[in-house]
Amino acid sequence: MAASAVLVIAGGSGVGWWLWRQADGLSEPIRTQEQAQAVRVGLATAGGTGAALALLLAVRRQRSTEHDLWLKEQAAADARHDATERRITELYTKAVEQLGSDKAPVRLGGLYALERLAQANEEHRQTIVDVICAYLRMPQPCAEELSDTEVQDEQHAAAGTADDRRIGEERAQLRAEERQVRQAAQRILINHLRPDRRTNFGEPTNTNFWAGINLDLSGSTLHDWHFDQCEVSSADFRGTTFHGLASFHSTVFRGFAGFVGATFHRTARFSSATFRRSAWFIEAAFHETAEFEEAIFHDSCWFDEAAFHQFAGFAKTTFHSTAWFDATFHDTIRFDGARVRLDQDITSDWPAGWQVREPTSASEGRIDGSEGVWGFLVPPADA
Repeated sequence: MAASAVLVIAGGSGVGWWLWRQADGLSEPIRTQEQAQAVRVGLATAGGTGAALALLLAVRRQRSTEHDLWLKEQAAADARHDATERRITELYTKAVEQLGSDKAPVRLGGLYALERLAQANEEHRQTIVDVICAYLRMPQPCAEELSDTEVQDEQHAAAGTADDRRIGEERAQLRAEERQVRQAAQRILINHLRPDRRTNFGEPTNTNFWAGINLDLSGSTLHDWHFDQCEVSSADFRGTTFHGLASFHSTVFRGFAGFVGATFHRTARFSSATFRRSAWFIEAAFHETAEFEEAIFHDSCWFDEAAFHQFAGFAKTTFHSTAWFDATFHDTIRFDGARVRLDQDITSDWPAGWQVREPTSASEGRIDGSEGVWGFLVPPADA
């Protein structure tokens, strides 16, 4: 402040003194008038300089205040973020601990707590999905999965003493409760992976949809898996066992889809499914009907060493790339209306009795919405 005052006085005095000296050679009364004017100009200069300095100081104070405020806001934001992350970590840890409880209601509570956490925190969704998938991968046999030894134990318990029967009933109750927990885990995944698009390329209408999820259910045992119209970035079902209907109708696999060594004890439904990357069904076992009607394989599909024990339907399926069907067919397989792209240098291995027929005209060789030249899969009599 003292330096500013000195600068103001010096500036005003300097200008006034210079103008005063300019009036020394003038005659009266002009000299007196000019000297008075010099004094006024000096005072005005001092006032202007003071105002400019005051404005500069005010600007500097404002900038300093704003910077201090920004630092405080940033610190507050960091504190809120840290508090939020700590809260999320606490909730996550507690929910995971609940999944390890020996009581089914507590495990259910843990699942639903994880679901709420994922819905509110997009950046943690993949981690929470991984936890739910890991839970489903854990071996927890249900009644239809009992080993021969366990079946004998239950039969012995049923025919044994009252204590044996009580123990058998308790074990059956525990399995039934665990079945409910696993069904809840499946529903959570399905409900949040179904976008409910009005068109193939429209925006999701399901506000609870979790986009960009990678699903790893390899080696798990799933019951009544109704994954219709869902979307995933990738899906790993290697070695998965499906009890009851396994339905992937109209499901979109945006990345790799792995079903190597999977076992389908009931109908496997992949009708109208879309595979945008490679789909591997190597060594898969289809014990009942396998439905792939109107499915679309944009990349290679592999069914080598797969076993189809009943009817396999690939009618109106579209193959954009390589297809390998060095599989075992115990019943009929049909490719009626299936289309194969012909204008690419690819090699495929079709089931015995099926060949590719080239189109008889340019219009017959086109598919609406798809590039390339397309042929048909037909039995030998129609080739």
